[in-house]
Amino acid sequence: MSARPDLLESRDGKRTNVHSKCAGEESDAPASWLERVRGLPLWRPLALPLFRRLWAGSALSLLADQAFLILFTLLVLRLAGPGAELGAILAVAAVPGAVLLPIGGWVSDRVPPSAVMAATTAGRMVLMAALAALVLFDAVAVWQLSVLGGLLSALDAFYYPASMAIVPALVSDERLEPANALVQGMEQMSGLVGPALAAGAVAAVGLGPAFGGVAVAFALAALAYVALARGALALPRAQREPATESGPAAILAGARYAWGDPVIRALMLILAALNVAAAGPLVVGGAALATERFGGAGALGIFFAVFGAGSLLGTAAAGTLGRPRRRGIALLVAAGLFGVGLAALGLAPGLGAASVIAVGMGAAAGYLGVVLVAWLQERAEPAMLGRVMSLVVLAAVALDPVSYAATGALLGIGLTPLFAISGGLMALTALLAGSLGAVRALE
Repeated sequence: MSARPDLLESRDGKRTNVHSKCAGEESDAPASWLERVRGLPLWRPLALPLFRRLWAGSALSLLADQAFLILFTLLVLRLAGPGAELGAILAVAAVPGAVLLPIGGWVSDRVPPSAVMAATTAGRMVLMAALAALVLFDAVAVWQLSVLGGLLSALDAFYYPASMAIVPALVSDERLEPANALVQGMEQMSGLVGPALAAGAVAAVGLGPAFGGVAVAFALAALAYVALARGALALPRAQREPATESGPAAILAGARYAWGDPVIRALMLILAALNVAAAGPLVVGGAALATERFGGAGALGIFFAVFGAGSLLGTAAAGTLGRPRRRGIALLVAAGLFGVGLAALGLAPGLGAASVIAVGMGAAAGYLGVVLVAWLQERAEPAMLGRVMSLVVLAAVALDPVSYAATGALLGIGLTPLFAISGGLMALTALLAGSLGAVRALE
């Protein structure tokens, strides 16, 4: 945020208006508003230089990820045309990531997560540069895209557990919520900005140079992570005993640890249920709603846009409001509200009502994601954090195919029963988790 010329910074870091003696309340209002915004707890982690490096690297990496997804889809469509080929390539590419996630978590417990992030981001840069060259020289084939997608998925399996395990080393426990809100908020923003940047780049310079731009973004992110890795090694919170187990024994030890802790187990079940209950109904069921009730593809775009806006709002709220006094109750309420909203979607008579519901659902999901991840980061033992985070990522994405298939099967009974069943599953999960005293008592 750029400084205004009529604002000066005092020794205690506060900004004052040099015209305040001769200006009325009206001229003081803008400065007061800016101070209130700048003073929100959401921004406090950005006062830490190392977190700023993490945030900058994450912003570049997430934007590159979202732009790549659009460019990759366009390239496959150009080579193979519409049809099953695109789905097959994406499905094949997802397999290495799902298989390697537990290993990626273990690696983050053995070596500094910041180093893992730097190495994997550099690897993504190399793959993007290679793809850009293939496109520019018109030498790309469909099989190459399958291989490249699989390699990127494998790198992601190491990157994402590390990106979640590094946060507690950079900020205090009291700042975990705003720190995660900033990172997750940037993820949601990149989902809106990245595709637009990709489309604009293709229109302006073509696919090959656009992939080259993605490679440059990954290169800059890697540099930010290298700087982060150099500084993070000196932090006391980053000094932890590395995992002593190796191979399958280490992975199994992480799984036993997560399952043996009743609270971690309950929170991960909530995350998995959210994935199963929401992924298919929102994507497949949302498309059916848009087609049958709301007017087609344009309505679907509006629906996802307002859901994303609600999610961003919930994420910002989680980072701004601070840690809830009873985190367990807050998690259960957010999960329950999401389930109620999901069931209500099936009753929405038009796009307006569905949009209002989508904003509420998005806000609940965004809030839930921040508070849940922050609590898991605080709860897990440092030596197990990478493996716990890998299981969190696995719970969040691995069941997508199951949810899509189940939704497709349930579409035959009607949209209203489909969303009622999905919302009921989410609400039931919240009730079951709430039956555990340890979850309700979470502070």
